[in-house]
Amino acid sequence: MIRKAAYPVAILCALQLAVGCGAAPQSPHTAAPTPSRTSTVFTGDQRSITVRAQEDFSIGVPYNASTGDHRNLASPKPDPKVVRSRGTDYQADDSDMVGSGGKLYFRFHAQGPGTTRIVLYHCVLDACPSRATHHPSEGLPKPERITYTVTVT
Repeated sequence: MIRKAAYPVAILCALQLAVGCGAAPQSPHTAAPTPSRTSTVFTGDQRSITVRAQEDFSIGVPYNASTGDHRNLASPKPDPKVVRSRGTDYQADDSDMVGSGGKLYFRFHAQGPGTTRIVLYHCVLDACPSRATHHPSEGLPKPERITYTVTVT
């Protein structure tokens, strides 16, 4: 006979078995396929971006969480009248190899004509300002701010 207090534990165990035990940890970002073909993908090296109003686009940057790599959308955020963020997608280089790294895609929608900036932080070991748990005096490298100028026509 199972006691009523044991029901939550039994449910958690059943869920864990259904999902799989010992599975590789997931990235903190949604594992999803590369952005659709209807979306324009820019590489992280392309700092000047031109898109049409109502177009979806992504900025794809190298990413490997297993090495302490972090990338975040920084402040100031892009002008919402020009560009809106639609989150991120992650595509592993080798989905069969844990820790292989891949690409992180920052997805956006071009709202209307104008020019704005998208700023991304690239930092390691939780040194991003929004995730900071350490002080610079502890020897962590400063976050790199990467700025993209986006023109919507």
